[in-house]
Amino acid sequence: MKQLIDELKLLAQDKSVLIVEDDEMILDQLATMFEKFFAHIYKAQNTTQALKAYQNTQKPLLVVSDISLPDGSGLLFVKKIKEIDEAQKVIIISALNEAQVFIESINQGVDRFVLKPIDLHDLLRATIDTLQKLEYDLALKKSKEDLKTSRDYALKLLQDQDIFLKNALHEINTPLGIIMTNIDLLRLSGTKSDSLEHIQAATRMIQISYDDIAYNMTQERFSEASEEIDLLEFIKQRIAYFGCIAEANELELVITTTRSKIITIAQTKLMRLVDNTLSNAIKYSKKPNKILISITKTTPYLVSLSVKNFGVIIKDTQKIFDRFHRETDQKGGYGLGLSIVKQICKEESITIEVSSNKSEGTEFRYIFRA
Repeated sequence: MKQLIDELKLLAQDKSVLIVEDDEMILDQLATMFEKFFAHIYKAQNTTQALKAYQNTQKPLLVVSDISLPDGSGLLFVKKIKEIDEAQKVIIISALNEAQVFIESINQGVDRFVLKPIDLHDLLRATIDTLQKLEYDLALKKSKEDLKTSRDYALKLLQDQDIFLKNALHEINTPLGIIMTNIDLLRLSGTKSDSLEHIQAATRMIQISYDDIAYNMTQERFSEASEEIDLLEFIKQRIAYFGCIAEANELELVITTTRSKIITIAQTKLMRLVDNTLSNAIKYSKKPNKILISITKTTPYLVSLSVKNFGVIIKDTQKIFDRFHRETDQKGGYGLGLSIVKQICKEESITIEVSSNKSEGTEFRYIFRA
């Protein structure tokens, strides 16, 4: 008994109870007993008083009600308060030990049932069990509220990040365009220098990162139609674009294919795949060296694109496709770009094969459906 009393004191110390009982002597006895545990006690002798107390006073967290009341059934009272708060915890006291009473009580959402004459041990046990349910419900409600707050905060951060990136892209795009235009103007005027070559190479590397971020932000907002693309001609165009970057890094991009191969894919997706692969091959190559690019038709329905460089060895050929993963802090790369490549390959059913060792170098191989 002492254990039950100690447990109830802990559970009920900050809570209220509404006792509904038409027998004044039993009502007073229950009130006297519950006063030892609960912070607030409310009493009523009929349904009308009970509803008024429930609605107009500090809301009780536990209701203990007789099943038989002068102006109506205690279960009718339970039904009415459940309409106000379906989570309300209720203990019913009854002199009737009938199956139908139990069934109806359960249907009305009664949490526990105590028979008269009231056994103190049974009442304490029922009260403890019901308050434990209440504690669980309150904790669950608090967790849901905290989760919603965290979710709302996270969504706000994502929205703020989205706005920031849009503004940043807008701010970067204008000066980047100006730099590239002036490089072209200097070349047209006959200006030649190593500094200009390095500026152009650096600017194009920035452009690749810019395009990755822009693609990552917009890929879920629109869908570009697939088209038939001559992979050989496309690779030649990208090699021309990367020429100054390769030259600035003392590298040569060599394509070993002479025959056209047609694949079907959205041009923007293919550009992101090829540009990120070439960009990483340049970043991680030893100087001076060559980067070998080949296109082969492995079967009547499959076309393979291979990019091989010689330099830094990849330790984990799977993790490099994880967003922002980098195996070394010496250079950027193997981060956002390759995660975009992986997503594109997944969307387009392109097989990725990566091998990396000291004797044969590092090779990225993409197998397209022709």
